Parts: sequence; C-alpha cells; structure tokens
Amino acid sequence: MGFRDLLAKAVPVATPTSCIHGILNASIASENQPLMFENIIEAPGHRAALNLLERSLLCESYNITPSELMDIMLEAMLEPEEPLTVANSRALEYEIEVKLENLPIPWHHPEDAGRYMSASIIIAEYAGIRNVSFHRQLIIGEDR
Repeated sequence: MGFRDLLAKAVPVATPTSCIHGILNASIASENQPLMFENIIEAPGHRAALNLLERSLLCESYNITPSELMDIMLEAMLEPEEPLTVANSRALEYEIEVKLENLPIPWHHPEDAGRYMSASIIIAEYAGIRNVSFHRQLIIGEDR
C-alpha cells in the first residue's frame, strides 16, 4: 500500500477551483471525502489532494481496525527506527527554482491570515515527557 494507492481513492475534481477558500468549500460540500483537485486556478499545472490520511480510509487501505491502527502507531512511537539515508539518488539530479506563491497551497478559512501549508500534528517524547503540537506554516512571500 503506497501513497499512490491512497490517491487512487480520491474523487477527481476537474472544475476550476481556487486555493482561496475553494478547496475548503469543495471539501465541505463533499462531506470531507478524499478529493483530488486537477484544475487549480492559482497553480496551473499542479494538482492537490486532501482528506487522504483520514483514519477510516487508512484502516480500510491496510485492512485493519481503528484499534489496530492505534496499536501500530503506539508501537512505532515506542520503538522508532532510524530512517534509511541515501547518498546518491536520481532525484537529487533535478533542481528547480520554486516560488511558494505558485504552489497549490490553500487559504482555507476567511479568518485565516492567508494561505497555509498543510497542518501537521507532531507527537514527541523526551526524557519521559510527551508533547503534542499542532503546526501550520503561513506563506508570506514567494520564498517564505
């Protein structure tokens, strides 16, 4: 089961959709089902997906119960593995200049200050103390 398998479960949205509130509005209208936006007004040539890493979809994809998913995640936190580091990769041969303003980064809520990179939840433990934090990154320019 890979990320592309999850993407295959997303409903394609071919109609032009704006990063500015349009992605959120489409998600709400679809009752938050997985969506793949194929025609983003502010980011020609790019696509964006959302609602893919929802618990029930992950459980369905791996054929496990929500309880089993929680057990797997707890085990991964208690027994972390070092990631494999690759010194040489064909991916490192390609480099392009990126302007953040040209990427399909959504401005979800009208109350938000602007377009935010996707939210993430970080659960970390150090010296027996667990901390949970919620992160969003506001785009404030083409390179920051």
